[in-house]
Amino acid sequence: MDIPFEKYGYLEHFVDGHVPENINSSILQTKLVKYNDEPTTPSVQIYSNVLPPSLCHEIYNHTVKSDIPWGTYVTKEEAMDFSLEETTGGNTAFTSSDMIQILATKAVHHFIFKTHDNSQSEQIHQVIGKRLRPESDARIHGVQVWALPATKGSSVPYHIDYAEYIRYTENVIVTPLYAGTVQCTSHKITGGTFAVHQGGLAHYQEYGYKGGLKDDRDRMAGWKDNNVEKVCMSNGWVSIPYKLNQGILHNGTLPHLSGPIIDIEEQGKRVIVGFNVFGHDVGEFVRKCPDHSDKFRKMVKLHRSLRKVKCESTSNGINIEYVKKNKALTKLLVLAKRQRAKDQWMETRNAMTNWILDQIHADLHEDNENNNVHLGIAVSDLLSNWKNENSHPTKYDLHIQIHRLVKEGRLQLVTGDSDTSNHNGALVGLDAIVLYQ
Repeated sequence: MDIPFEKYGYLEHFVDGHVPENINSSILQTKLVKYNDEPTTPSVQIYSNVLPPSLCHEIYNHTVKSDIPWGTYVTKEEAMDFSLEETTGGNTAFTSSDMIQILATKAVHHFIFKTHDNSQSEQIHQVIGKRLRPESDARIHGVQVWALPATKGSSVPYHIDYAEYIRYTENVIVTPLYAGTVQCTSHKITGGTFAVHQGGLAHYQEYGYKGGLKDDRDRMAGWKDNNVEKVCMSNGWVSIPYKLNQGILHNGTLPHLSGPIIDIEEQGKRVIVGFNVFGHDVGEFVRKCPDHSDKFRKMVKLHRSLRKVKCESTSNGINIEYVKKNKALTKLLVLAKRQRAKDQWMETRNAMTNWILDQIHADLHEDNENNNVHLGIAVSDLLSNWKNENSHPTKYDLHIQIHRLVKEGRLQLVTGDSDTSNHNGALVGLDAIVLYQ
């Protein structure tokens, strides 16, 4: 992958005691992206009641029901689209992946991009450092989101957040611009304290991956303050007790952990939603394979299968006949090919959407007061312009995309038949005028 790692910073060699299983470290040494504008002092802030209670409840229920971690990626534009703020309402028509994307998008909007004015300032407790304001950070491309269900005895060892897909494929550590969590369990939890260290990358370089550089038997890097009842600071650690609907946001370079769960009432599960905010340098690459997503799990499984293939040495490197006989590997390769085709088509759809919106914005007219206004553009004109500019995707593909955008509420029908739901599958008419919603 041709990733612009040095768009906002520079690469430097870095040792944390970990090399992904598919990487040959003698060929591909570990590097880390150091951002030029990385804050010199750490910041940690706590949000109370950060999500609408109904959203917090929905996230908990969906995560517990699936009983496995889930992950996805939400762009800044998606999070700011208020048409996605409609409740799911327990709609059974949504697939699991649909639900994940909707819940994640709403959570990102409220936690990361919602503007907190002065009337809401009492909901944010600035524990250390300057106030972090991701909502006004122009570097941001989007947010990687995941949720983890955990039971009694579970813990999360000392670590820093980074783009797992990029580390797995390139052996480059790319920390997020901001990292955060939201806690979604209403049951009383004993233990499970969240802790973040103010020492940043210097502390992580000393202790390493899961604390292994300092003491491979201590996965908590010397931290001891589990089961605290209030926020406390000791030896550079900030320890924060678990609390329903509490958001914690900090610099993306700060190492952190979660202490062992001592007990959960009513045999519930601790559900934590994680947020990693990435910039325009790597965001699109993180989006391809978000942590804890089905796509990420399949990618790891594919790499592990390829490592196990013991092929005879050939001029091409791989014995094709051996691969054909390995049914499990063949199936994985077919699935990978299908996923790649699906990803390419999603990119094509996004490109069509951007082109449609550009055409509408370009079609300006002056009103009586000499102000530029959008009066909309006919579907037939969009198809005609597309024919002049492109041969693939086809005009029919574009027509379907226009219809989809109308159904999703992103385009508005100004004239023509505005009912797009009861036409036995018929598309928006050619004479319809569409306008950006």
